Amino acid sequence: MIVGGRDSDDVKELVQWELNQINNDPLKEALMAFLVTPRLQKRTWDYSTTNEVRACWIVADFRERDMGLAYSELGHGARGDHWGIVLLSANNFGRDDSWFVRLDDAFINSGFWHGPIPDDYEIP
Repeated sequence: MIVGGRDSDDVKELVQWELNQINNDPLKEALMAFLVTPRLQKRTWDYSTTNEVRACWIVADFRERDMGLAYSELGHGARGDHWGIVLLSANNFGRDDSWFVRLDDAFINSGFWHGPIPDDYEIP
């Protein structure tokens, strides 16, 4: 059973909402260069004792590496952060410190943003 009930259109709307929150135009443009049509991946929840599988939507693809940005409806980590950096070839959610409240914070932490760090950047 997959936990999480959003579809691709829902996730597109969430990504657009996140983009609308970014006031730094160069940051927004850099992020937009990596965005893809959201695609569903089924990933094992690392903290489950029953091999629970959760929906994880890939929203950005860093073609140079086996990395992308993802959205999880249920979140990840102690705070339940919804936006994360994942290995595209993996089948799990990865590290807690790679998940963030905001999409732009995940992008900055990915290493693909080469501009200055905004004042409101969430430090994991």
